[in-house]
Amino acid sequence: FEAGGKRRGREGEETKSKEKRRKRGGKQGPGGARRTGALTKVWGKHGRCGKRPRDKGVKVRRDKGVGATRGLRQPVGTRGPEGVHAQAESIKEAVRARGVRKEVSEETRKFVRGLVYRWLRRKGAPTDEERVQMQCDWVERAKAPATLKAYTGAARRVQRWCIERGVGWMPMEESDYVFMLTQLAQYLEAKEKSPANMGMTQAAVAWAHGVAGEVSPTTSLMARTIVTGASKWLQGGTGQKFPIQSEDMERWKETKLGKGGTVWRSEEVRLTQFAVMKDGLMRFDDAVGVRFGDMLTLPSELRIFVSEAKTSKTKREGQWVSCVRPEREEGISAFERVLELVEKMAEAWGELTEKQRKRWAKKHPDTVVETGGKLEYSLMAVPLLGKGETVGGVYLMTAKPMGYKKLLKELKEWGKEIGREPTKMGLHSLRRGGATDLKLLGVRDTLIQEAGRWKSEKSMKKYFDWHVEIAVRVRDVREALKRAGDEGGEAKGDADLDGSEAELEAAIAEGEEHADKGRPDPGVGGQGSAVS
Repeated sequence: FEAGGKRRGREGEETKSKEKRRKRGGKQGPGGARRTGALTKVWGKHGRCGKRPRDKGVKVRRDKGVGATRGLRQPVGTRGPEGVHAQAESIKEAVRARGVRKEVSEETRKFVRGLVYRWLRRKGAPTDEERVQMQCDWVERAKAPATLKAYTGAARRVQRWCIERGVGWMPMEESDYVFMLTQLAQYLEAKEKSPANMGMTQAAVAWAHGVAGEVSPTTSLMARTIVTGASKWLQGGTGQKFPIQSEDMERWKETKLGKGGTVWRSEEVRLTQFAVMKDGLMRFDDAVGVRFGDMLTLPSELRIFVSEAKTSKTKREGQWVSCVRPEREEGISAFERVLELVEKMAEAWGELTEKQRKRWAKKHPDTVVETGGKLEYSLMAVPLLGKGETVGGVYLMTAKPMGYKKLLKELKEWGKEIGREPTKMGLHSLRRGGATDLKLLGVRDTLIQEAGRWKSEKSMKKYFDWHVEIAVRVRDVREALKRAGDEGGEAKGDADLDGSEAELEAAIAEGEEHADKGRPDPGVGGQGSAVS
């Protein structure tokens, strides 16, 4: 890469690099530097890569047919359906062999270790270090990292409550547990919060006692009755975040990237991450483990292989996630430019010696993810233009991984700019928005459940607000009215009209009833279009 032409010749002479830039007419970049060469071709105005020399010994084909990436270089052997299948299989094998799993925090590991140690002592088994560590590892793997974190957090809060009041924590007496639940319910009622914490506390205490080999107090009929009563009585919100839908992504595209297609590097990268998480119905934990080598770009969709989802039955099961290209491509076209940039970095990495790689990796430990001698960037660690350094005559870009809190902060800031309430937004808003878009497009529930990797239909339906269900009912009734008129003529249409119109009026009345009860206004946060 030529990053501004730092080479200097004798006075009055023009170096070859300057002469080339002058003839090409490079575009102005940040800080007055001229953005030329491969960088301009990657981040071009129209999102397509310009012509460039072929690599020696590699045949290149630009093909827009099946199996070709839009505007990206592609070896001849990978074009066509057979090539795409082979490429997909190689991605699956590489991801499964890698076995990526998000690390749990030290606090979580310490809590699990205490439970395992208690179990071993209760059974009279040896408590040597090796045995405890091995058992802890498999206990941690039994739950998804996010679930394990939530369980240990709730269980530790109960443990602190017991310590403050001088009552036993493990095993916890039934009377103490019931008293704790009543205090928790009163607190939630005073704060107007949802009963979700009741259920989480119940599950966490049961899990902790089970791992420690103790009898859980959650089996008590009185405890279950209190949890049921709190669920019915507490009037707090559901705890679900407002969905971020396609219209929100389009507004971000216009405000952040500009209507003329201007590229604002970091904003485009962020839009890419948000779009992939929304269209792929991804949780944050799903997105963290995704690398650019796990993705397959096709003319009609972007496919990502997720190695370990929260609901995976086995670690190596994996699943393809498809991000369908809509009419207006949101962040997918931006993603392709990022993918091309990653490809260039991988090529540059291959030109370095082993010593140079180790030295650069030691200096930038957060950037390098090396597999089989290949440099890989992840979806949450995307290289940014203007941030990098030259090593061994090769320019490499650095990328600091994006953590949960930082990404959430930026999402809320972006939402505020388009009139959304930051407190009602979260990273799960992207997953909810993707599911809502599919529902309003008429996709069957079973397909949405499979795409979103939900265990049950009941879990999936929690992602749909009441206005979405009503909008779908109104649409179905109107389509039924239209079919009745088209297929059966005027007489059949009149015969079915009364019943269908009554059903339509009932759906609209139900929506008005929800609004009267003080439910969130569907017009808030860009959701009005769904109802209309």
